[in-house]
Amino acid sequence: MKLGIFSDIHSNLPALEAILADAEKQQVNKLISLGDNIGYGPSPNEVLDKLDNLYIEIVGNHEHIISKIIHKKELDYQINNKAYSLMQWTLNQLNDKNKERIIQTTIFENYKKTIKINEIEISFSHSNPYWPFSMQYYIEDVEQARDFCLKNQWVKSKFNFVGHSHIPQVYPRNENSAKRSDRYGYDLSECDQALIVVPGAGQPRENFYKNEKKKTGYVIFDTESQKLEMIRLNYDWDKMINLIQEKMPSFLDYHKKQGYLGLK
Repeated sequence: MKLGIFSDIHSNLPALEAILADAEKQQVNKLISLGDNIGYGPSPNEVLDKLDNLYIEIVGNHEHIISKIIHKKELDYQINNKAYSLMQWTLNQLNDKNKERIIQTTIFENYKKTIKINEIEISFSHSNPYWPFSMQYYIEDVEQARDFCLKNQWVKSKFNFVGHSHIPQVYPRNENSAKRSDRYGYDLSECDQALIVVPGAGQPRENFYKNEKKKTGYVIFDTESQKLEMIRLNYDWDKMINLIQEKMPSFLDYHKKQGYLGLK
């Protein structure tokens, strides 16, 4: 089975359209979102409306916080004023159907999902698979990946897919050694365990793109061969810029800082 796994699309409709088109072309069997489908970008309703047939939908920190705002509950952790303003803007854009979707999705069971295929256990979470509610940006080096994740007694799955950091990384482990690799293709069949951080599909934040932010990305994992491929795709950059300028005029400075240099 081919699993297509993406994360952090952040209301970037053109990027999602490119991923969905490529997944169909690649004959992906199941699509999985690791959360943060909304937030930051201009098209939250349009993005959610295209994700009705997901195999698994994980809660990200943006869904988590917007659910807290809907329920008028205190936030679990601090966020800066700009991020909060963007989340409030997103909430104001959501139609009733998608507000209800956020409410129904943000339940305990959807912060981490585990499946078993051919006796191989695979986990999916937005952040730390040991404690997915923490929403930690915890993966910065091999030691952290190994000690906080791959050697943790509570992380039993062989393959652990996460998002959140927007920085694609792969950490295969054999016995007590783990390594980081930035290649595009991986054969994970021989490793004891692996942590896979998928790209930030709607808002990349790393040099892996060689400073070219006009790309989106996701991963394809073949459960039979246990091979993983990092997919890089162009998308309609001009369409995204036009949507930002049309729908989010009060946030243009923020989007410029995120690399949308074509904004005027």
